[in-house]
Amino acid sequence: MSHNSTAEKIIRGAVVMAAISAAFIAGSETIYQSLSRIGRPFSEEPIYTPGVYTEEENGYGGPVTVTIKVTDREILSVKADGANETDGIGSKAVNQLPLMMVKRQTCNVDGISGATKSSAAVKTAAAKALAHARGEEYVEEKPAGFVTPDHMADGTYKYEQGFDDSGYNNIVTLEIKNGKVAACSWDALNQDGVYKSQLCMNGEYVMTENGPTWDEQAKALAQYVIENQSIENLADSNGYTNQVASVSINIFPFINGIKSCMMSAAGIEE
Repeated sequence: MSHNSTAEKIIRGAVVMAAISAAFIAGSETIYQSLSRIGRPFSEEPIYTPGVYTEEENGYGGPVTVTIKVTDREILSVKADGANETDGIGSKAVNQLPLMMVKRQTCNVDGISGATKSSAAVKTAAAKALAHARGEEYVEEKPAGFVTPDHMADGTYKYEQGFDDSGYNNIVTLEIKNGKVAACSWDALNQDGVYKSQLCMNGEYVMTENGPTWDEQAKALAQYVIENQSIENLADSNGYTNQVASVSINIFPFINGIKSCMMSAAGIEE
């Protein structure tokens, strides 16, 4: 075999490889999307109206915006933006949950531990966007409502949750006068016998540098109950409230405590 024929074969091989590489690059997005479907649910029937959908929900530090791009059957991309979710843990929810949603093709993914409200905001905004993409109205899942009893006996009532996973025993106290809520408080005792309100005063329990302390938020909730004589619709399905602007903590322990005290005052067994 001559030297020239060998060189010609090498050149022809290089041309073929270049053509294959160009074709691969041109179709890389399609190939990536095909590979990304492996192990993920994929529907034969149309689910969405193709397009880009954006929705917003309040997070820990402020609004969280989620933008979702879909085909008629698939979630192509999810992007979350929360300018104030910069507490480290909150930013993990904003950055990581969208990737999980694309991988699993659903907004029903596990939240990030320690970033409950940020996670809930991303998931709720995504659920709103996908409902819009399906041509449906988003319906928020709410916990069973609680109506303030008509008749409550005067007295002071106390609820203790018991120590939770974070090592605190939530304590709610309710004072009834003339059948109405006259005073209300919420605190939490740690296993060393120190109240969370005291830790806040000492600067030992700090959530944010400039926001209201846990104790200030607990007092704002207590004042809400006194003014409204009710906890109805105070908490959403994730245990957070939009009714008291300064409150960003999870209020399920407070809600449970108020319910228990009101039922005791009304002579209703739980």
